[in-house]
Amino acid sequence: MQASPHASSQVFAMAPFTLRKLPFAMRHVERVAGAWQGASAGGCANYDSVVDNPRFVLTLEQPTDLQFELSGPARHSVGIELHALPAAGENRAVATSGSYRKGFCLLEVRGVPAGRYALTPATFEPRQEGAFSIVVGSSQPLTARPLQHEAHGLQRQALRGEWSAGAGTAAGSQNNGCFHRNPQFRMVLSQRTDVLLRLRCGRPAERLTGARPSLGLSVYRRAEPLGADEANGRSTPTLCAGDGVYAYPPGGALVARTPLDAGSYVLVPSTFRPQNSDFELVVYAAQGACQLSKLA
Repeated sequence: MQASPHASSQVFAMAPFTLRKLPFAMRHVERVAGAWQGASAGGCANYDSVVDNPRFVLTLEQPTDLQFELSGPARHSVGIELHALPAAGENRAVATSGSYRKGFCLLEVRGVPAGRYALTPATFEPRQEGAFSIVVGSSQPLTARPLQHEAHGLQRQALRGEWSAGAGTAAGSQNNGCFHRNPQFRMVLSQRTDVLLRLRCGRPAERLTGARPSLGLSVYRRAEPLGADEANGRSTPTLCAGDGVYAYPPGGALVARTPLDAGSYVLVPSTFRPQNSDFELVVYAAQGACQLSKLA
């Protein structure tokens, strides 16, 4: 039995909605797939761990209309964002699928300029694991390939701590005269290796309300903790997040991937102004090459 050419559908909902035909048909279609698993289940942009989600790089040779269909586990709310590359600072999304929806979402965007873009699929909450697939439709030919994580090939280690006024460790920046009282960590490298560091803190609500602190992370080539004189201008750090400027970019304060020689280093996480907060220090280095410990 053939369907009537004038067949219609009835759609019912418990809230107001609109129903429309997709505005344009795509001439080219690619399919990519991946999974949120372990540290790569980063959650949405409310969380610093969004930078750990799987991503895909799209290369457009000319202005292109795009359409993305993300399918994931029905139990998870999912969404997708498109960013221009390279992404730096407070890079805003070129387009987003909007509110996260159970198991499926759609993103349509017209006339995207030529260039390279990162496509990030995410679950709303972090640590929600599962496989996903994305149908990438375009009006012009393009390439869609997995984008390597910033710490590709390195081992991840995470340390947790806090700045506490009661314990005397909420010391703030060097401007406050007691920088050495901040928590300090020793990093021992057994071989020359690439190292990448991220400092994160606070809860999602703090990020949304703007209460998160400006962060700094300094790396010193030494084995012993910084003393008062050394910490307040007499010892120059080997590396600093943000070239020494305190800020809170997406994902937290970052010491970008760089090679370091074997030896001992002291890591000092700090806030610009003294304040109480918990933090997470994530360290990436070659497999088995890095030992971390907290200094008294």
